Amino acid sequence: MHKRIPIPGNTGSRTWLAAVMAGLAMAASPVGAEMYKWVDENGEVQYTQQPPPGNIKAETIKPPPKVDTEGAQKELEQQQKEVDALKENRDKRTEEVKTAADDKAFNAENCRRAQASVASFSVPNALIAQSDGSRTRITEEERLAGLKKAEDGVKEFCKK
Repeated sequence: MHKRIPIPGNTGSRTWLAAVMAGLAMAASPVGAEMYKWVDENGEVQYTQQPPPGNIKAETIKPPPKVDTEGAQKELEQQQKEVDALKENRDKRTEEVKTAADDKAFNAENCRRAQASVASFSVPNALIAQSDGSRTRITEEERLAGLKKAEDGVKEFCKK
């Protein structure tokens, strides 16, 4: 099917020509041109790009300043980098706090065990609990070595 081309002198042509002219006029008008706000004879607020007709007082509305999109994009990217850095620091601090809590619990348990070992090895001729749950008497050399090791554990794990 062929598209109909308007012929000059035809009413359709005049409508088409008027539409094209209006489009060109709109395209030629500066972006961000001043606007006028005024109240018509019916009391209704009007906004136009042309001053109102006659002696009607109008408020001139200045266009907003041009937006520096490139600068805004750079600023947005910089802010995103700052947000990412803050998030990374927060995550790092959270991990450090968690690790410190885990270390504190680990040290507290080892301190408790070392203190119990010191108490066990401090008694001469005492029975010492073995890993299998049995109790045996150890020699004095073994007791002193065990006491030294337990005291070292207290020094290492029971720090305040």
